[in-house]
Amino acid sequence: MATFIETISSGQDAPPARLIRWDENPHGPVSEWMGVLVGVTKKYTNGEIDKAGKILSSLTSATKEQEAHAMEVMDNWRLSHADPMEAARVVLEARAKTISQCPTFGIRLKTESSIRAKLQREAKMQLSNMQDIGGCRVILRDMGEVDELLKLYAGDPNAKVTDYVKAPRVSGYRGKHIIYSFDSGNGKMKIELQVRTELQHSWATAVEVCSTFTDQNLKSDHPICKDERWVRFFALMGSAMALSEGGGLVRETPPIKARLLSELRELATALKVTEIMKRWNTATEIISSKSDTRAHNFLIELQAFDHIRARVNVTAYEKGQEQKAAADRVVREAEARSKMGVQVALVGVQSIDTLNTAYPNYFSDTTRFVKEVEIACNGLIGSPFPISTV
Repeated sequence: MATFIETISSGQDAPPARLIRWDENPHGPVSEWMGVLVGVTKKYTNGEIDKAGKILSSLTSATKEQEAHAMEVMDNWRLSHADPMEAARVVLEARAKTISQCPTFGIRLKTESSIRAKLQREAKMQLSNMQDIGGCRVILRDMGEVDELLKLYAGDPNAKVTDYVKAPRVSGYRGKHIIYSFDSGNGKMKIELQVRTELQHSWATAVEVCSTFTDQNLKSDHPICKDERWVRFFALMGSAMALSEGGGLVRETPPIKARLLSELRELATALKVTEIMKRWNTATEIISSKSDTRAHNFLIELQAFDHIRARVNVTAYEKGQEQKAAADRVVREAEARSKMGVQVALVGVQSIDTLNTAYPNYFSDTTRFVKEVEIACNGLIGSPFPISTV
């Protein structure tokens, strides 16, 4: 792992920011689990990276050789985020552990299919400036812990916070993101830190699972959908969750609680949400190569069949096998291009025990979300916090 220098600040009341090595312990003990990959040196200019992005987004016609080269450029740019991503994870974990007894962490490099989809969806997006190629995630118990963690990033000139709790996305997504910018050996780079409560994470998981099984893209503010009722359902559920833990309501959802829950109940019944999500969960076959407790990196291949069944292949990699994991991912992604409904992701987590907690969408696990739907539809949701519609 290359040495990495980061500017950190412990909050508004802390001493001025200082330079530290990424492997210092600025806030106490940090677990020694490593990241997803061994980092590489950036080989291409931003102009070459953006040209590759245009080819991958199908905005320009290209030969097979040009597309193969574009893939090579994209993958090098993606892998160059590995060391900064690990550095961001170390600080995130250290800080989160000062305010929570049971945080869950995950890191991942953005999948090839997700990069392509984002470039196609956002015409002005440049691959060299995509801010979430490297991502770290922490799941906390409640908004109190989320707000405490965000205070530790306050005043840091390198951290830009986007608050999707105060102003949820049109899709219904809620959470807080920190885009961390810094200079590394590979030039200026950005890493996205996702900070979510367990409730917010359950919503995001359910959207991913539903998108997979219904062959739709429901998590975007400009969804590609076959049944718009699902889009409306998740927007309403986002507002219902805001009633439980505070924050703004999703735009264009009823501001009156009774009307909101009534419409939600009607859609949940029409779509048979609880029934079909439970079926997706039980109809997903999980095949794991081994359950070695020393493994922290996992290659996941998910394939959905006939909108009901799915198979998940999980391959575990121990410390020292990061290069093998990278090589295997390249092979699996190449194979996935010729298959329908296949997703390939390489992720890093604290342990195999937290794999399903950090990335339940790959295992079709919507248990927590279904429980929240049942609570809302049965009228058991608590009195709303002070909120403002946005």
